[in-house]
Amino acid sequence: NLSFIYARCETCHSIICLSRVSVDYKGYVTSKHVPKLQVDRFAKLLIHCKIQKKSSILDYGCGKGSLVSELRKMGYVNLKGYDPYNVKYNKTLETGKFSSLYLTHVFEHLTNLKTFFVDLKKVTNVKSKIIVVCPSSTRIPKLNSRCPFQRYVIHAPFHTVIPSDQI
Repeated sequence: NLSFIYARCETCHSIICLSRVSVDYKGYVTSKHVPKLQVDRFAKLLIHCKIQKKSSILDYGCGKGSLVSELRKMGYVNLKGYDPYNVKYNKTLETGKFSSLYLTHVFEHLTNLKTFFVDLKKVTNVKSKIIVVCPSSTRIPKLNSRCPFQRYVIHAPFHTVIPSDQI
């Protein structure tokens, strides 16, 4: 039975994994299908952020590319996916700059933020729009020290940091 240690930052309230575990994402299961409701909601978010269908867009951490595929069907023609663990999508960072970039449930899985920000600099410019969709630590109740059975709802060890939206 594996256990992992997480802590909540007293300053920003983010939750951070303190356990040093090597995570293998090569066997990580991602969905081949995204429900229509989720695709429609995300498309509305793109519209709200004034990201046009002809914009050059990167799905950073696209997994099997299911959201990329669905958005292309909706007319997003300059959309590419990147995922370091999928041979179909692991070369995209070499293709140039994007006017928009999004991460959907990726940020909390990043194990090396320095590498991520180096990648980000490669594919964006000063005016690029970046959308991050991830869980928020503020929606996870604080641990009650008097209750020994309470646990956080965290996808351990895959969730390395769950940022707070109170920052």
